[in-house]
Amino acid sequence: MRAALLGYAAKPADPTADPTDVPIDSPRAKPPVLSTVSLPWRKPEPVRRSHPSAGHRGPRPSESANTRRGLGAALPTWFAGDMTTLPMFPLGSVLFPYMPLQLRVFEERYLIMLARVLDSAPAEFGIVLIERGQEVGGGERRFGVGTVARVTQLEAPEGYLSLVVQGERRFEVTEWMPEDPHPLARVRELPDLEWDDSLLQRRKQAEHLVRRTLSLASEFVDQEWSPDVELSHDPIAAAWQLAAIAPVGPLDQIVLLRSDTMADLLENIIELTEAAAESLAW
Repeated sequence: MRAALLGYAAKPADPTADPTDVPIDSPRAKPPVLSTVSLPWRKPEPVRRSHPSAGHRGPRPSESANTRRGLGAALPTWFAGDMTTLPMFPLGSVLFPYMPLQLRVFEERYLIMLARVLDSAPAEFGIVLIERGQEVGGGERRFGVGTVARVTQLEAPEGYLSLVVQGERRFEVTEWMPEDPHPLARVRELPDLEWDDSLLQRRKQAEHLVRRTLSLASEFVDQEWSPDVELSHDPIAAAWQLAAIAPVGPLDQIVLLRSDTMADLLENIIELTEAAAESLAW
């Protein structure tokens, strides 16, 4: 469960800074930049859910390594849309399905949360964007939509935990519960977006626009993602990855995360990226 499934290299905002000084409760100085990724085949793991009809995780297809940075293979669909209770980790960034996120955790309440999470399989918690407030200390106001994060890699240097999580399925918060001592919520898992081959041209249009805008934006400021970053061959995974790498802000990312259909997601990517490109042109 704790073995690494994703290759990554953290890239701090300041190349001269010591990355261990960055509290990644807050969550990182610079988001992770992926190196070449290869995901191995895995046996299905049982999903522990309260509903008797809950499914299971299927095997993961591998992708060959290449010289470009990659986002890796697609993750399978495996949730039933039940109500459940999740430990929650509010952050200043949005996690999307099919995307990795590197975290360093030092705050005691979240260390307690992770100790509980890692005692079960799969090791999962929810990530939501902070709407108002600080990441450290509590009392923040949070958005009501987020993504389940599954722990894929864990290290324990002195004083904090370093981990990599993988975004899986989306959820909507129905009730915030008393903290124990970390945030806890009742959530309703949102349906998977379904792919239709009629959307292929719109996906190609969205990808071209995102890559072009990333290239334009890189002329003004360092970007988290390279314009030639490789996407998954799976069309659903690739669409979510496009949403994640699009050079838009967290509020726009929430709009993308809330998309009801695959067509809506692609349209939102195009509309919001076009707006970002127009702002760069001024």
